[in-house]
Amino acid sequence: QVGTGFAHVAAGAYHTVAVKRDGTLWAWGYNASGQIGQGDTLNATTPVLIGSDFSQVSAGADHSVALRSDGTLWAWGGNGYGQLGIGSNASATRPVQVGTAFKRVAAGAYHTLAIKSDGGLWSWGGNGLGQLGSGDTGSASRPTQIGNGFAQAAAGNGHSLAIQSDGSLWAWGDGSLGQLASAVTLQFTPGPVGFVNGQITAVGALDNLTLSATLTPDPEHAQGQVFIVAVLPNGLIATLTPTGWKTLNT
Repeated sequence: QVGTGFAHVAAGAYHTVAVKRDGTLWAWGYNASGQIGQGDTLNATTPVLIGSDFSQVSAGADHSVALRSDGTLWAWGGNGYGQLGIGSNASATRPVQVGTAFKRVAAGAYHTLAIKSDGGLWSWGGNGLGQLGSGDTGSASRPTQIGNGFAQAAAGNGHSLAIQSDGSLWAWGDGSLGQLASAVTLQFTPGPVGFVNGQITAVGALDNLTLSATLTPDPEHAQGQVFIVAVLPNGLIATLTPTGWKTLNT
């Protein structure tokens, strides 16, 4: 037994953060990046009191985030990818305020998601696999709003998920091992039209996917037709026609 009176706990790669029922924030473990929040980089083998009036915590690979009862969001630890959301890549060995009016927070390995009280979904940090959901792969050191109407979020190593108020589940980022449950493969049939870049994205649950295609034509072939096939994880094939996507049974 580590202690008593705890209400919320989160495990990072090699450190732990927890909140007691009285709102006090505690942390322990590996601390090379200041992820414990005690003002130094010394490891701690027993819980260390970090602050008070907290309600929720989450932990990434080397950073920590926590919500206070007043809705303010705080972050500390490693910040090489901007995962603290403080506008720089400087690490912090004590909690630094990120923003206000938040109700949920989730730390991925090197990125962070948070939901405000109005349902707005925000993200920041590492984005090499598109895990921020911002439409690109550039990292962000400050929170960027990426959606509305969300109630809950979770973050992994290189992917993110969030649930909207209507119960729909959305996923984005790295889907190479099926972690998005909506990954698709892109195929082009041979023809006179070439593409220098093409991507199909899919969001939502498998029974209610929203598919979109972004294609960049080869400059030498400005006109023509192309037949696109998206193979879904549930065995269905979606084809793009002039009137939109059509799902075919296999």
